[in-house]
Amino acid sequence: MTFRQKAMKFFVRWHRRLAWLGGAAVLIWGLSGISHPIMSWTGPKATSFFPPKVTLTPQALAELPEAAHGLTGLPVSVVKIVASANGPLLQITESQSSPRRYFDLAAGEWLIDQDAQQARWLASYYTGRSDDEIIQLEFLDHFTGDYPSVNRLLPVYKVSFTGDDQLQAYIHTETAALASLNDATKRKVQFVFRQLHTWEFLNVAGFGRALLIALMMLSLFLMSAAGIGLILAIKQRKIKDGKRRWHRYLAYGIWLPLMAWSFSGFYHLFQAELVERVSGMHLDKPVALAEESFSTELDWLSSYQNKQIRSVSIVRGAGGENLIRLGLASRAKQPALNQHSSHHSAQ
Repeated sequence: MTFRQKAMKFFVRWHRRLAWLGGAAVLIWGLSGISHPIMSWTGPKATSFFPPKVTLTPQALAELPEAAHGLTGLPVSVVKIVASANGPLLQITESQSSPRRYFDLAAGEWLIDQDAQQARWLASYYTGRSDDEIIQLEFLDHFTGDYPSVNRLLPVYKVSFTGDDQLQAYIHTETAALASLNDATKRKVQFVFRQLHTWEFLNVAGFGRALLIALMMLSLFLMSAAGIGLILAIKQRKIKDGKRRWHRYLAYGIWLPLMAWSFSGFYHLFQAELVERVSGMHLDKPVALAEESFSTELDWLSSYQNKQIRSVSIVRGAGGENLIRLGLASRAKQPALNQHSSHHSAQ
């Protein structure tokens, strides 16, 4: 038996052995993967796609020094003037996982439980539903099956509405963003996707789930490798059998995509298992706030009177000074998180 014949026999044997397992992997992940775009096509749509705008006036900014005076000594990481149902408010972020605090700019008073009220207002703003239709509000500092880690942002409020569609809005108050929007149909499709595509039902097996999926991906990779080895080992000839001929044509077309798919899936699997998932936003060191650190010179503000403002923030400059950062709305239709920034000295 020649080397070519031995190689052909080896590749035929292993290609056939791995065909059932590899074929099952293609069907399971291929068909379940289709559910992902289905969720996007059939899922609920927001009625507003941009964050609410702040009405920026010199009078509102003039209240900043007085409002900031009461925050002296607090570990403040993010300071913003944000839009609310009752006009501009001062939003304070002390830690990444805790609710935001809000202060009335004019009175400088702490508005208790305002973060939850902000989430309700934003949920109504993005969905077009009234506040009276909200039946439940839940603060989430972790990802769930209905709000997976692909959404990135934490913490969020899960705002549930009444109605047959069982609409749920996930609001990230730090950025005034709609992090996710689900209804009953989307949650059902999402459940199928989690069970068949990520094999969530095997989470009880711990790392065994990753090993089993890795075995399936490896079998798909080896099946493709054996198939291409078989093509190289068999002499080129005209195949009379139509089924075999089309099988060969198909092999030429899909061997590379299958190998790339299985290899990238193998990498993605172990990255998800071994690398810590990113959540929320990275916060800078606390900003030192004091009334005397703010300037009352606001002449520069006149050039922004007719511009759309997403937010007004206090940030630390390279030299440690406080700066006022304006989040300007993009002229192009961009997602809610996309902003332009303009900086001005606050001292």
